[in-house]
Amino acid sequence: MKHGQKNFGFYLIAIVLYIIFFAALFLSLSPRIINNFKEGNYIETYNEYKRIRKDGEYSSQKVAFYSLDGIRIVEENVLVGFRDNDHLIIEALLKGPSEENLKEGLISYIDEDTRLLGLSIENDVCYISLSEDFLSSSNLDLAKRQIEETLKANYGDIRTAIIVNGEII
Repeated sequence: MKHGQKNFGFYLIAIVLYIIFFAALFLSLSPRIINNFKEGNYIETYNEYKRIRKDGEYSSQKVAFYSLDGIRIVEENVLVGFRDNDHLIIEALLKGPSEENLKEGLISYIDEDTRLLGLSIENDVCYISLSEDFLSSSNLDLAKRQIEETLKANYGDIRTAIIVNGEII
């Protein structure tokens, strides 16, 4: 028997033992995994996700855009998905004015590539983390005011902290 044939036999046995070990591990853990999956309502959540995507469920949110007369609060529709109402408000704003609102002369100063990275509300302060594209907005002060006015229209008296790249701007 040649030296290469001994190595091949060793590797073959190692691979077979490896497969047997992980098959036994999978078989011993699979009932627990399946049970946790069923008890965690993941199937219902997934089915709800599919229904929302299929039906295209929309939510109407109050957002702030600019007109020649100044800032104006209007209703914008946004696809719900699995986002909570807080996220939907900002997503509706970031989406920009609808065709109908554009025809009425409403505009947004927020850069169209801006994405919402995170949002939380604590102690009457709304912390909004946005992508770096926000810094490319045509007028950063007016863009920030749009966010502030949108939140005030939905929550009343609330302070806003806009975060880009980990820094409050």
